[in-house]
Amino acid sequence: MLKYPKMLFHENIIAVINTLQKEDVKGTFTVKNHPLEGITSDFIAQRKSFKISFEYDRFAPRAKSIKLNYQPKRVPFKVGDVEYIFECLWFTKHSPPNLGGSVNFFYTKGYSKKTAYYYRLVFLLTDKLDFNYQIEQIYYESDLYSFNRSATKAEIDGDELVAYTFEDKENGRHYFAIESNLKQDFDTFSNKAFALKNAIGYLTGYLAGDCGYFFAYGNKQMQNISHYYYCSFRDTIKSHYSPIHSNPFAYLSEKRGIAEKLYEKKSTYKCANGCIIDFGQQIVFIIGLCRRYCTDPGIQYRKPFIHARWLCHCTGNNGRSYYWGR
Repeated sequence: MLKYPKMLFHENIIAVINTLQKEDVKGTFTVKNHPLEGITSDFIAQRKSFKISFEYDRFAPRAKSIKLNYQPKRVPFKVGDVEYIFECLWFTKHSPPNLGGSVNFFYTKGYSKKTAYYYRLVFLLTDKLDFNYQIEQIYYESDLYSFNRSATKAEIDGDELVAYTFEDKENGRHYFAIESNLKQDFDTFSNKAFALKNAIGYLTGYLAGDCGYFFAYGNKQMQNISHYYYCSFRDTIKSHYSPIHSNPFAYLSEKRGIAEKLYEKKSTYKCANGCIIDFGQQIVFIIGLCRRYCTDPGIQYRKPFIHARWLCHCTGNNGRSYYWGR
């Protein structure tokens, strides 16, 4: 099993997310010369957004500009010592004396999507993600683990991305992360990470979603966080469907003789569509999926479990390639 050559750092990531996930987080609007200036509000994490709620006198002279469906842009909001910028704040609920809304995208003050950083995308999972039998693994060391083999890699446009899981054992939270060793802008990295996330989701039946944190770093070591950007994603998708599996007993439980022969050879496994695929081809398989997600505009923004089933590339024992659809 290959080792990822770089030490990974997760403790400060967990600290940031745990702070935002608390149930009693409050902050203050710091926007100047605006009806929201100086107002203290709840800032509560939900599944795909953050909830804003505060008491508000709608009869005050400056309150007339704030109504339901009002959507101010680039609103500064300070939580403790950290100042965030809300890309858009949408007010959706007014139950006197409280006014409420939601935020789907925000970032730390000073961050720019056009600036090149070393990026790490982190998802807070609803359940543990396990891909032991679907994707070839590598292992890594971090400030949390001396050895963790829940990782894989894929090369996209010359950029080797690594995807892995880690756990906050103290709070029982599981995370899925994707990162790159190249310095790049947000759009470039997010397109690659989107492709890898969807490819892994297709192969495992678990598509991470709901929300994610893009952590930006100034150096390749990726230890000290420069900025982070919170982003809402499509819903998490879970499926029992998985097109490949390296454990023949999973598909041939009633034909143990055949399963034992395949298992003893350690060279083939059975695809869900009936193909026999070489061991070690999982990486080639996932790279092919990633490239299709990145380069084919017809599937870039479609649900992978519906539209990606014809993308699979299997290599048989005879060395020939097979493309199958379903």
